[in-house]
Amino acid sequence: MLPLYDSDALRAVYALAEELFGLSGAVLMENAGHGAALILERLFPGMDGVCLCCGGGNNGGDGLVLARHLAVRGFSIAAVHTTPEDRCSPLTLTNLRALRALGVPCFPSESLDDDALDTLLKNHPMAVDALLGTGSQGPPRGEVARVMEALGRFSGPILSLDVPSGVNASDGTVPSFCVRATHTVTFLAPKVGLFVSPGAAACGSVHVVPIGVPVKALLSPHSGVYCGVFSDFSLPSRTWHQHKGSFGTVLVVGGSLSYPGAPVLAARAVLRSGGGGVVLATPEAGDHRGVPLPEAVHCPLPGGEATEDHWSLVAPWFDRVDTVLVGPGLGRTPGSGALARRLWSEAPVPLVADADALFALAESSPPPPAGVPRLVTPHEGEASRLLACSVEAVRSRRLAAVRSLAARWAGVLLKGAWSLASDGRDVVSCSTAAPILAIPGSGDVLAGVVATLIAQGVPLLRAASLGSLWHAQSGALWASGGKDRGMRASELADALPGAGAAWTPPPGGLSLAEGEKWSHGHVP
Repeated sequence: MLPLYDSDALRAVYALAEELFGLSGAVLMENAGHGAALILERLFPGMDGVCLCCGGGNNGGDGLVLARHLAVRGFSIAAVHTTPEDRCSPLTLTNLRALRALGVPCFPSESLDDDALDTLLKNHPMAVDALLGTGSQGPPRGEVARVMEALGRFSGPILSLDVPSGVNASDGTVPSFCVRATHTVTFLAPKVGLFVSPGAAACGSVHVVPIGVPVKALLSPHSGVYCGVFSDFSLPSRTWHQHKGSFGTVLVVGGSLSYPGAPVLAARAVLRSGGGGVVLATPEAGDHRGVPLPEAVHCPLPGGEATEDHWSLVAPWFDRVDTVLVGPGLGRTPGSGALARRLWSEAPVPLVADADALFALAESSPPPPAGVPRLVTPHEGEASRLLACSVEAVRSRRLAAVRSLAARWAGVLLKGAWSLASDGRDVVSCSTAAPILAIPGSGDVLAGVVATLIAQGVPLLRAASLGSLWHAQSGALWASGGKDRGMRASELADALPGAGAAWTPPPGGLSLAEGEKWSHGHVP
């Protein structure tokens, strides 16, 4: 998996580059701007006009170097700078004066009203955002904020340098608002904020540009956050002498009169993701209303809802299954909550808690058996209940949220665009954002996939990450051919085998050494 870095690590690199190799900030800025020019030319062949919006810090200096390289290549260039010269960093001021000496129009943003700023941008087919870089903290202010608002009105492509302005490079938070880039050219190494929502949603495709320093020698330690992509993982291998018992058996406990289909969808995903067997422990009264799954073994629970009284029916299966999945369609009655909490605290096998089981754990979460893996799989609403905070607090600070969840529950998969998985030590950003997965039952399918991987012996963090990516790959496979809506969760589950067979890395990939293109892996 690809390690991601925060602002502190990057600042240390620039200091070490000068201390160990005698490379000044001016050299590194020149390398950054030149590398960005090469990427821009590759991405936009035939592009002949660019308006660059530059701040007074070194990010603005990178933009001014980029402007100079484009100008000498014959581009029609205009630059807007937001900071008076006496407040610019020395390197930025040097490059601003060099650009003016070339005859490139350089406009102080204060000299342009909103209409003039919009007109200047519209007179160029694309724009570059070099306003705020990795050291930026807090909401944008003053002229920087005004120029960012103008970029928000601009209809052409935008290329951001290092990070889209307004995005915190260390955690992906957006304190106020941000530039929404078509592409982000980031220097030296990928930053955490480019792969954690909400910031990740503003980055477009990400491209890493080397700046002439030995990355591996200087970038240590990293943040403990990784980017997980399809090419990082492989499905558990199989050999000719294995039998169905070798591929993991999952006990699914869930279902109610109102939601009889949810556990069936989870069980379907268990089988479609290669599980050797699945046991459905569901209320008898709801069985006839669910989608039939003849391959499943049934453990009928008398009545219309699961309760703690059913423990005696569920517990004997622990010796015959490898993982328990509790929660899909379980309901939120006192009885179902008591059963979920008892399973959490007493089941002697790995357990995945999803959906209504999370509601029960939010009310009370007894400690699980020592050394027995546990994973919670909340979406943002469920996470807010587990953390006793607002949904917006989770949505706006997802990295902090997943770490808080992991501190209490050890294993977490925080679902959503750019899902985050954590085992309490490391965090993996699952680099997918797929609106087509936002359908009823999608979470039940995901929980079934993750439970199957755990049942097959895949470690918790890897199972959560791989399951999330496989789930998204399955949606992408169904959507191939131009479909962008209308998928059912059962179809999502049924696409899992094909998605697993087609498990290939995306074109190009990301290379720290060569700066190849990397896309976040969006699917329709």
